Amino acid sequence: MADLHEISFPQEWGPTPLADLKASVSLEGGLNMLDVRWAIAVDSTIQNVKGIEIDTSQETFKCEYIPSLAEAFPGGLIPGKEQIWFNYRINVFPASYYLVQACNLPQTPTENGSPFKYQMVRPPIRTTVDTAPYITTPAPPPVPVPVGLIVGLMVAGLALLLFGLVTYRMVSARLAAGFQKVAMGPKVPVLVVYPAGGAEFQGAVVALAEFLQQHGGCSVEVDMWQQGSVAKLGPMRWLLEQVQTAHRVIIVAPQPSSQRSPQKPPFPGVSGPPAAAQDLYLLALNLVAARAVNGAQLAKFWVVRFGATGPLTSELQACRTFTLMKDLNKLCRGLRRQRYTKIADLLTWRADCCGRNDSEKLRAAIQALHGLPTHDGAAP
Repeated sequence: MADLHEISFPQEWGPTPLADLKASVSLEGGLNMLDVRWAIAVDSTIQNVKGIEIDTSQETFKCEYIPSLAEAFPGGLIPGKEQIWFNYRINVFPASYYLVQACNLPQTPTENGSPFKYQMVRPPIRTTVDTAPYITTPAPPPVPVPVGLIVGLMVAGLALLLFGLVTYRMVSARLAAGFQKVAMGPKVPVLVVYPAGGAEFQGAVVALAEFLQQHGGCSVEVDMWQQGSVAKLGPMRWLLEQVQTAHRVIIVAPQPSSQRSPQKPPFPGVSGPPAAAQDLYLLALNLVAARAVNGAQLAKFWVVRFGATGPLTSELQACRTFTLMKDLNKLCRGLRRQRYTKIADLLTWRADCCGRNDSEKLRAAIQALHGLPTHDGAAP
């Protein structure tokens, strides 16, 4: 294969797409070695390929081919071959999984808006054998417990239970309006990810993000509000950074096209989804699949459905799911549990997180998505 060395490329060079990408991880001498393989289509455009960009989520490499492909393949075509493969080996830090993205240099947008191809790979499981001998010690005989002690413990337990119940009712009555106090507390960091959809679906996503930001006690991050950061970092790196800092990642389930209502006017002020929305959604599904074996990591990912959306994908079926508008208060209460710091907050967790006026815009957006009339009988 052609040798590689790092180089920067001027942006005025013409673009060419990458054909395929594969990655694998092996253990060598206690180190994780990431093997990246990629393919370039063998046609007239191969002479326009100047180099390759590889991002491992830990480090980014920009390299050029030496000799150049234009010199190595002056005719552009190779009889009997549709593509040619290259490979590059990288020493990476230990991780539970690696998300690799790569593209030909110079970059060019494709039909879905991204020049990158993605590959998720998990390292082999490290195994150790414990050869230490085990010594079995016989268990001591059970010591009988006096009946009087058992009765005393039961009476004391009932007294504590009664005291706690009375205290709970007294304090919760005084804190019936305590949610306003809770709402002034620290915001819960939340990331919202969604698939690309029509104007009504996009309007419902915007309404959900605005509701959580304004009335749900959340600090919401969503790609449509940070398109500059997404373009600067790339979809994969931006998503990984947001997932790391978020307390909850809310994935909006896709809406079947049969339930959209194209004859209705779009939701006011809402345009189509950003170019990276679908890439971020697919990357989020990969993250869920990678963490499916770890219940604690999977618990960070929640699914929100705008009414009946049909069967969920296999990646999302293991996540906790909320259906709006039915489960809106349940969703808010679940998010509020992330910031409890006082007993007063714990005693008010059953209170409704919002009134009907607070959620009216979200309700109208979901009704428009399903082609239903709003409260005033007209589409929003």
